[in-house]
Amino acid sequence: MPGDSIFRAAAESGHPLAYETSLWLGRAYSFAGRDAEASAAFQQATTQAEANLPDGHPDRSLPHLELGMHELSRGRPAAAEEPLRRALRALDGTLPDDHWRVARVQALLGSALARSGRRDDAGPLLSQGAAKLAMTLGADHRFADEARDELERMGS
Repeated sequence: MPGDSIFRAAAESGHPLAYETSLWLGRAYSFAGRDAEASAAFQQATTQAEANLPDGHPDRSLPHLELGMHELSRGRPAAAEEPLRRALRALDGTLPDDHWRVARVQALLGSALARSGRRDDAGPLLSQGAAKLAMTLGADHRFADEARDELERMGS
């Protein structure tokens, strides 16, 4: 990928916000289908965020969320479960329970569980996440649509 060495250098700079560069690098690698590099960048972002952001900062959830979404997009729902659980734990007590970011992670975790065949565990998370997303972002928002679609797939 042209220019990724520049981003890798920025991600390894030691700057307190280097985790953001690592996240963007992970997203780019994921988009390009470079799975191992994407996972490594998300892991690096996790380490950097935990080292530079105070406990209780909601952005500490982002690297876990991104890794979980990467695994889901690659058809690996079982691998997505733990990062999504970590993202949800990182958000616990940092944002209100009805915040859209909490709802998004709930819905994605519910999707991972449903796709892993664990419908009983998935149902409450997916239902709550979908309802909160529709309420906070609007019923027509992409995240709310995705959660509703997953609920419909689970019901069939």
